[in-house]
Amino acid sequence: MYTGYITNQENDEFARDYEAAILVWHKRLKSMYLPNSGFCLYPPEEGGARKADTYCAPLGVKHLLTLPSGERSGVRQKALRELLDDVRSMVRDAAAYYKIDYPPKEIKDCHAA
Repeated sequence: MYTGYITNQENDEFARDYEAAILVWHKRLKSMYLPNSGFCLYPPEEGGARKADTYCAPLGVKHLLTLPSGERSGVRQKALRELLDDVRSMVRDAAAYYKIDYPPKEIKDCHAA
């Protein structure tokens, strides 16, 4: 979604669609966030338990650690930059819970590089 938004910022119609998707995604991610405890697998409103997932969530956290800060994102809209910073804050907190080093201490795969 982020890449789609960045590459389509000049096209208002596409940018609005991506922006709407990002806002919904952020709301869902925030509902799964467990401060100081990572993320649960599914949002509680979808039947998910409010307990930390230890398989899928750490994989997602590793992926989300690569998102840029709002300042470095290339996003023009202040609200979306703040949203990216909020995601970054949740993900860094979750990374600490899952004991995921960021930046990585060792290069084990292309993602760490």
